[in-house]
Order: sequence, then C-alpha cells, then structure tokens
Amino acid sequence: AIVYMYKIRKGSKLELVSLAMVLAGGIGNLIDRIRVKEVVDYIKFEPINFPIFNFADICIVIGGILFVICFCFLDEKKKPIRDDIKVKDENDKA
Repeated sequence: AIVYMYKIRKGSKLELVSLAMVLAGGIGNLIDRIRVKEVVDYIKFEPINFPIFNFADICIVIGGILFVICFCFLDEKKKPIRDDIKVKDENDKA
C-alpha cells in the first residue's frame, strides 16, 4: 500500500485516503497483535446479532470500499477514449 500510494501521490485524493485507511487499520490491528497477542474488539452493535469489532476494522472496511469505488468508477485510465466519433464526423463530411 505504501509503494502504491507513493506511485499515485499526485492522483486521486480519495484513492490515497482509502489506501491510508486500510493501512492505518492494518497497523492498528498489528499493534494489538504484538502488544496483547490478540486484536482487542470493543464495539458491540446490540440491535442485531453482529460480531464485536474495533475502530481499525471500521477503517479497513471503509477504506476497502472506497478503494473499490475509486478503482471501478473514478479511474481516469479506464474511461474510454471517444476519438472514433471525430473520425466518423470527418468521414461523413467528405
């Protein structure tokens, strides 16, 4: 993630933020693993039967979702080039 963030440092800010969130969440969980030998989960959502999670997990999930959105819908390289329309217009006039 760090290498990819360096390569796209002048690209989309949303993509950089999403990668930073994934990286921060991973580092947070790694710190817990090193410090207490397990990930400390402390957020429990009572209205439904949902697993207990922590803030690092939230960062990883939201960052991953944002990255997928950036990659699929906002990536400039994947937008089609519409030069074929200009070529057809020039051929129609001739």
